[in-house]
Amino acid sequence: EDASQEDASIDLSAVTYTLQEGRCNFLHRTAVVAGSASEAMKRLADNPGITQAVENPSLIFLLPGQGSGHAGLAEAYSEEPAFQTAYQACQKYIAADRTHSPQAVESECLELFSLQYSLAQLLQAYGVTPTGLLGHSLGEIVAACIAGVFALPDALRLVSLRGQLMDAAPAGAMTVASLLPSQAYDYLDDQLAIAAINASQLVTLTGPLQQMEQLEMRLKADRVAYKRLPVTRAFHSA
Repeated sequence: EDASQEDASIDLSAVTYTLQEGRCNFLHRTAVVAGSASEAMKRLADNPGITQAVENPSLIFLLPGQGSGHAGLAEAYSEEPAFQTAYQACQKYIAADRTHSPQAVESECLELFSLQYSLAQLLQAYGVTPTGLLGHSLGEIVAACIAGVFALPDALRLVSLRGQLMDAAPAGAMTVASLLPSQAYDYLDDQLAIAAINASQLVTLTGPLQQMEQLEMRLKADRVAYKRLPVTRAFHSA
């Protein structure tokens, strides 16, 4: 902060490199996200958020399921060798095992796995090593692979098979609603199910597309906040 105050045009990347490589670790620390020295100065002045460092803190990698992907993510890390090496390894194994033209769900699953696996390798290349891994849905397979339960080719084959089975399933939908689990049961029938309880008052419901559309009409009429997830199957349904 002192150096930045002297010259707001200072190279922020040089400052962060020096802090990372040329300074001792202090007991009290803070961090801000900024695109320039002047922005960093403002963020530090507005809300430094200084906390006491914890020795050897536990770090958990959380791996989400479908509906969490971001277009162009692979290209965003095109200059990161660790990411690209891992991502290209995934694509190599996928191509080697391809005996058919993958449909939408299988393709999405394979891409999401590749991105999550590659991001984990990138983080570890930078020295960010998890003490544990937790995955949801497809993320469970990624977590198992990172932990060494599955070899990468075997994990990708499992993801591919899972995707093929889901592609063969009827169209469906998933919706997150601001409901207590006990309240959610009032909206269920033999076609609908609770896919996940995400929080004390946040439930994901799943089922065939038509029934889910009717469910969302009921939620709207009851003034219950909800959001449709960007998926095309009734994942985690009976």
